[in-house]
Amino acid sequence: MENNYQNQGLMRCIFTSVLALLALISPEISKAQMVQQLESFESATIFPAPGWRQQKYATNVSGAFVLQPYASATNPAPGAAPAGGVNAMMFNSFTGINNDTSIIITKPFDFSNNAGVNPQFSFYMYRDNGFPLADDHIRVYINTAPNMTGATLLSNTLGANKLPRYNGSAPAATANTWNLYTYDLAAASYLAKRYYFIIMGVCKDGNNIYLDRATTNTYPSATLASDVKIDLFLQNGASVGVGVNNHMIVGVRCIIDGTSGCGVVNGALSTAVKLDSLLMNTNGTTNVLDIDDAKIYYTGGSTLFDTTYVSPFPVTAGTDDYPARRFGQTIAVPGTNLDFVNAATSCVYLEYDTTFFWLTYDIKPAAVGSNFVDADLRSSAVGGTAGTCPSPGGTGITVTPGPGGFSLPGASQIDLPYCVGSYTVGTSWLGGSYTNNDYITHVILNGVIPTAINTTVGAKNNNTGLPSNLACLVSNFGPGCDFTAHPPDYELWPAVTGRTVVLTQGTAYSVQVRAGTWNSSNNIAVFIDYNRDGDFIDVGEKLGQVSLPGLGIGNIPFTTPAAGYTGVTRMRVREVFANGNIDPCSQQTFGEIEDFTIILSPNCPVGYKLWLGNTDDWNNPGNWCGGIPTITDDAVIDRVQVFPPIGTPSRPYFRPTIKSNILANANNLTISALDSVIINSPTPSANPLKLRRDLINNGRIKVISSFANNVVYSNGTLVNNIYTPLKAASTDVRTQIIYSQAELTLAGLVPNDNITGIQFSLNFKGSTASFGGFTISYALVPFTQHASNVPYAGPFTTVYGPLAFNHYVPGCKYHQFSYTYCMGWCQ
Repeated sequence: MENNYQNQGLMRCIFTSVLALLALISPEISKAQMVQQLESFESATIFPAPGWRQQKYATNVSGAFVLQPYASATNPAPGAAPAGGVNAMMFNSFTGINNDTSIIITKPFDFSNNAGVNPQFSFYMYRDNGFPLADDHIRVYINTAPNMTGATLLSNTLGANKLPRYNGSAPAATANTWNLYTYDLAAASYLAKRYYFIIMGVCKDGNNIYLDRATTNTYPSATLASDVKIDLFLQNGASVGVGVNNHMIVGVRCIIDGTSGCGVVNGALSTAVKLDSLLMNTNGTTNVLDIDDAKIYYTGGSTLFDTTYVSPFPVTAGTDDYPARRFGQTIAVPGTNLDFVNAATSCVYLEYDTTFFWLTYDIKPAAVGSNFVDADLRSSAVGGTAGTCPSPGGTGITVTPGPGGFSLPGASQIDLPYCVGSYTVGTSWLGGSYTNNDYITHVILNGVIPTAINTTVGAKNNNTGLPSNLACLVSNFGPGCDFTAHPPDYELWPAVTGRTVVLTQGTAYSVQVRAGTWNSSNNIAVFIDYNRDGDFIDVGEKLGQVSLPGLGIGNIPFTTPAAGYTGVTRMRVREVFANGNIDPCSQQTFGEIEDFTIILSPNCPVGYKLWLGNTDDWNNPGNWCGGIPTITDDAVIDRVQVFPPIGTPSRPYFRPTIKSNILANANNLTISALDSVIINSPTPSANPLKLRRDLINNGRIKVISSFANNVVYSNGTLVNNIYTPLKAASTDVRTQIIYSQAELTLAGLVPNDNITGIQFSLNFKGSTASFGGFTISYALVPFTQHASNVPYAGPFTTVYGPLAFNHYVPGCKYHQFSYTYCMGWCQ
């Protein structure tokens, strides 16, 4: 019995040892949990795929990877997808130039927790039997950074480091079939948290190459909530039409860096970080009654706004998952604050690296034109209890945006919904370096007062969103960069003086464009929406296109239509790399779009200036045929001449309004029976309206003013500061106020005008006693005598007094001169 007990004791020892060994092994096995990511290019309008990026290679001229629907694929036609789906990724080796090379880079993948299990990367490639002598092929590299510097060329499980398109080349394949190629990575050598696969395509004058279903087996480590940063990165400055749904307002960027991995989504055992809330508001929106149905969309690592995102992660069981295309609830009636939160059926975990969310509004059909829609980011929360949604209070971490991350300049105006073509790389170029990139350096319209865009001619792009280390930024003592950030690779220039010009019907002009710094194939096209229907696709609306070397200048001549729409419309200038026929709206890879406002004017009548009514501002040169009237110009307000034959407007038409501080002058002013002039000048500092001769008013003049009909011109620019007016304890006080001829002319005075009164404000008077001998006198002398503070000592003409001045109540005092003592003025 003793021996049996001893044997049992031995068995217990052996069994315990096995359990201990398993205990040592099990944590490693659990750590090696695989997360598979599958990219089948099914996000219909996002390309490259979310998180992927396309870059130019050293020999890149026109080669590119593109999204290709199977239904329209040619040269060759690959038939059905290898495992379902409607799209493939195509390398254009059929149309690309011989030896043209392009690269596309995947999103980053985390292999840090592989525990000895080899990570794998695989994809399907179509091998055809056309052009047997053309060596079009694919190579695959891997790197820890999204570029070719230090990248390693990989061999697949067949031992090949090159995959030819032609099926007869090694490794051989059956003609016209899809073939799966796998790259098996040694687990011990690939333990980092960020790896990028780089697919290189080389053109050799053969057929196109098709790739599909790129699959990566990853082994991620945990994501740390403390590594999450969330801020605004994009403001939509494009206009929007009424009745438009899902109009993008702002883009929200989520960055996970530091020591974080990608994490695993597995219910309560999840090691990925959960997004608990995005807290926004409607700041900058003119009227929240213009909008409804606020929503948050997600596009993974794609900087392109889209509503068709397809997650690269297989769906996990339960209610929690990697991000889907929507986060949080729909807020049907937006108010001041917009709180988007997860819920039991929408528990979302974040991908690592950089991903993007988008706030959208639906614009109501009854929304008011010219109003703005906008939003800011208040804060967000991540973390919380894994697998529990919504998260219990206090379990998450508040993520506060950094400086500039709450709000961005600009807003989206309710107007015609002009398309804005998107770019997958745009102006940013290699790794966001903005070096040797594609953009528009300047635009000048010739034949009118030049309007110039970009720093080379004096204006400056909106540089919001550009990396802070760029030498051209004003913050780095540069002039301002000539390009906009990616995204949106777009700028709508404000319609201000110097950015807006008037083009006359039937007149010849030319537009000069200058390219960015990329060395070749900088194609730039110019468009004008002549009929203002919100697009640039009608006959004649594409003015022309040029192809330029780096920093090259080209001119595009054009003639405006002799008849048709007149008024405010839009001109678009678009740069697209290596595109021989630029479309104004399509998605492209490299380039930039810049829009600005122009005004189409009818041929101006001879002898007077005609009001066009594009806005209500009298002082806007775009509202007058021939420019703003001066004191020597006749001005006519007559909508029949603008909209013949009966004056019915074919576009918004505004009545001329003279606002405070505007100097509105004319020689003769004629107002038709269909028109009005509004003087809305409650705080004038100058004459609201000055006519040299006659007013012919067959319509209406409406005056809105809290002042009398007399005008306070100014305080003068050369004031004697030695003597204070009406100084206390003084028995004899004098003050000289000097006006130059130029000042009085600017105020609207013409030769032989008479000044019949002076008004001044009495701010304080410490006694009720009268001032004795109050006198107003003047002298007309050469202006050069008053270049200093020395008072004029010559003779004066007295026009008032000497009288006792007893107006001791604070306020305005007006002194009217008799005609005998008018102050005459002549040039």
